[in-house]
Amino acid sequence: LNSATDKRYKGIRGHCIECLTLMGLGIGEEEFLKCAHEVITKMIEIQTADLVEGDQQRFFLLAAWKRICQLLKGRFAPYLESIVPSIFSMMDAIIAEEKAKKKKSADNELNDIKEALGMDDVPVEQEGGDKLFYTTNTSETQEILVGVDMMNTFLKFLGKDYIPYVQRTSELLVFLINNSSNDEVRFAAAQTLPEIVKVLKCSDEPDKDSLVAITTKTYVNLLWMSQAEEFEAVNIGKFIHGMKEVIMAGGRYMTQEEITLFSEKVIEALQKSDTRKLD
Repeated sequence: LNSATDKRYKGIRGHCIECLTLMGLGIGEEEFLKCAHEVITKMIEIQTADLVEGDQQRFFLLAAWKRICQLLKGRFAPYLESIVPSIFSMMDAIIAEEKAKKKKSADNELNDIKEALGMDDVPVEQEGGDKLFYTTNTSETQEILVGVDMMNTFLKFLGKDYIPYVQRTSELLVFLINNSSNDEVRFAAAQTLPEIVKVLKCSDEPDKDSLVAITTKTYVNLLWMSQAEEFEAVNIGKFIHGMKEVIMAGGRYMTQEEITLFSEKVIEALQKSDTRKLD
């Protein structure tokens, strides 16, 4: 990591990071602590100063932070302010690159169709908003999945120490649920929402209960709207399961009237599902 700094060796450096953190899991927390600061400092240096578009090291860094967090738990917290902001910047860059790459792929496919049909223009149904319905998976898609998994781990293992980064994490997850064209990414983001609610319940803020209730309600509404857009029963089930986990994490946050209305909506959705099965 210190000597192979040429851009040709980015892949090797990524695998070195992977090996170091896997060995850490193997030898345990106390032994890893002897070299943890040196490893973490070097990773921060690479993450903040050595990454370029499409950089192979990004995948390895995101996966490695998850391992280190699992290993060190609360002892990892002092490094967060040096790590998390640049992780958000990295995730933003990855999402932008994925969007551009998928659009280019879709445009190429559209041009091939035009050429095959001998047409100058082919009508394309355009969905509203920023959502990209391009099904091609890219290396960036895998990086996003690893990044979401890493955030899930941070929330589970760091709890209260992660509170300063909860809002930005929430914004990122909500964006992915609303805009990602990859079902795995959307489901992974949905599965992480309950962990945010659990962390908020650890807060020392005086309005904690109100914040937990508002966040729980927001996430349930988001997942309800997401399942309503799905046609596959499996996908609907995954979003419904996410709703259940959010509700269990948030506790009692609805009034009796809201519970009645929500129950009616669930029954209506089940009836529609039965109708689709009959059709």
